Amino acid sequence: MGHKLDVALEPGETLIGNIATEFPSHDYKRLMGFRSFRDFQGRNISAELPGWPPSTKAGEPPARTSVKGILLTSAWFGLNSLAILLSLVGLSTATLPAPEDPDELNDFPVLRADPGTFATGAPWQLDPGRNKARPRVILHVTNRRLLFTDPKSGSLLWEFGHKDIKAMTAGAVMRVTFVDGSWVRIRLVTDKDALIPEREENYQVVTVKGEPKRIPLSSEPTYMFITLLKEFLAEAPAASG
Repeated sequence: MGHKLDVALEPGETLIGNIATEFPSHDYKRLMGFRSFRDFQGRNISAELPGWPPSTKAGEPPARTSVKGILLTSAWFGLNSLAILLSLVGLSTATLPAPEDPDELNDFPVLRADPGTFATGAPWQLDPGRNKARPRVILHVTNRRLLFTDPKSGSLLWEFGHKDIKAMTAGAVMRVTFVDGSWVRIRLVTDKDALIPEREENYQVVTVKGEPKRIPLSSEPTYMFITLLKEFLAEAPAASG
């Protein structure tokens, strides 16, 4: 199992695992299915990213000043007002909790970068609005770098290492902030061809009929792959200052 990697590794560099990836889309209320690409001032730069083709589905949320945006925003607040009223009488709705970041009620950036910053190098193939192939991009983890490749050819699309990263969350949706302040969100995709080596962190031992039995915590590849991302982060030198 595993995906092709047509990239020469450095001396002492070892491939650990790989999995399919893409830009995520929002899963909350009126922004469901949306994603945006912003500069540091919040301006839409989806048409200005170097080498990116036009999107067939930009995924931009409706502007708050548009009729659609006003109606959807009103609907959101109406639903949550209803939820509060119902809670007072001991009832509840199936509404999802609001995002922790208030800005994400109105927008869901997956890339934030000024011209020339590191995140502008993210490959357009990650975007579901520009790339209909499945899988879209493969993420390879080595002991030194994260490599993003074309799933058919295995050729390199983008890469970065510990020295390029200021902060990174290891999860099903990764958020990587680079040393220049630009950042991206990247989602791990369920992938039957993923290369995920055995890790004890993905198992637990339970007693069955008096005998210890080793069972996996999950059969979901994205869950197991997070362990590899955490290992990668653990090898990064501590940030100074």
